[in-house]
Amino acid sequence: MKLSVLVVDDDKLVNEFLIETLERAGYLCKSVFSGEEAVEEYSQKTYDIVLTDLKMKAMDGITLISKLKKIDPSAVIIMMTAYGTVETAVKAIKLGAYDFLLKPVMPATLGHIINRVSEMLQLRAENRMLKQDISNKFQNMIGKSKLMKNVFDMIQSIA
Repeated sequence: MKLSVLVVDDDKLVNEFLIETLERAGYLCKSVFSGEEAVEEYSQKTYDIVLTDLKMKAMDGITLISKLKKIDPSAVIIMMTAYGTVETAVKAIKLGAYDFLLKPVMPATLGHIINRVSEMLQLRAENRMLKQDISNKFQNMIGKSKLMKNVFDMIQSIA
């Protein structure tokens, strides 16, 4: 499965470098140059990963995380910055960023993180399928009493 990546950075050279690196690795990429563009793009098309800079002119990366998480709480966002502090990293992670990278971003490091995201997304998909499968199996079971419903609910929560 080819992952789709939305790259958000107001530095044209960094943006081009990231797109080239990711496309060479086989990912489907789209680049935008501001947080506003990212929100508009993500509202129209969901991406597997959003790779965003922290420091941008009108809307910074922290604000972007908040806005994207309102659109899609399960959005996978990787924050990048050349001005990293522990406080900023903690804030980004608390808001829902998947990871925090310091610039310059090394292709090997980015590849490793995206591989982890890919594995996580695969597990999420498998988990959804298994839950649906279990849910479908219990629909045909006989037993409408409150006690049997409690048993079915317990089995589903364990699964």
